[in-house]
Amino acid sequence: MRRSAAKDAAALRERGTDTRARVTAAALTGLDTRAGTATLIATVRISTTTRAGSPATDRKRMRAGLERTPDGWKLTSLAPVPVGEGN
Repeated sequence: MRRSAAKDAAALRERGTDTRARVTAAALTGLDTRAGTATLIATVRISTTTRAGSPATDRKRMRAGLERTPDGWKLTSLAPVPVGEGN
């Protein structure tokens, strides 16, 4: 995954693309304190601007898995929630 992320970042820099994301809402959808796991759903606003184009805004819903570690809660999974799918 790191190799892919570095390649994607290089391609975006080459094209002059600027992308920003902001979590607009989030809610805990599951918590297992005994196992130290949690799930949450969030809505994210993504703004993308290219050198040649005008800004574009997209909204995504994401589901995240979390695990409690000695250093705090860490992300274990992240996946889009398709339109029309509930929690």
